[in-house]
Amino acid sequence: FHACLAQSFFCLVAAIALFTSNWWKRQPSVAQARDGGALRKWTVLTTVLIFSQLVLGATMRHTNSGLAVPDFPRMYGHWIPPLNAAMLKEINETRIWRWELEPVALWQIGLHLVHRMNAVLVFIAVFIALVAAWRHHRHSKPLFYPALVLFGLVMLQLGLGILVIWTQKAADMATAHVALGALTLAAIFLS
Repeated sequence: FHACLAQSFFCLVAAIALFTSNWWKRQPSVAQARDGGALRKWTVLTTVLIFSQLVLGATMRHTNSGLAVPDFPRMYGHWIPPLNAAMLKEINETRIWRWELEPVALWQIGLHLVHRMNAVLVFIAVFIALVAAWRHHRHSKPLFYPALVLFGLVMLQLGLGILVIWTQKAADMATAHVALGALTLAAIFLS
């Protein structure tokens, strides 16, 4: 709850800062989108996906599930990890002897995998929003540039997420990943 409230409050403060700025007051009004609202629909969907990703990330952080799957791109040496009770014993032995990590439960592995899958969905949604912005609004700086910045933020966020796993949750990488997640949410919220 605390993480969700903090992210929501950050978006609210960012919106107040933007909407009361002189830069915002000087911007021409963007009346009706020529794309039938496709960009608006994708930004709303993307906002929901990014917020849900932050909720999943906070849940992982508070349930010690951040390294429930400690390898990337494969997962315990598989492209599709084994998710049954029989394999859990083998997974936990591998965690202890190979990575010196605490044992995990199946639900922690599942939560971690949902976070990874949602990251893919976020990337796809941001990419589609960027394509919609480019197709219909590439000459409109207030519409196209935020989509381009958002795409860059998501690419950086994916890279940081991978580094969090490869560095076994090094504090600086994990902190940067969380902070960039908040910035990414604010960026799409303001779009």
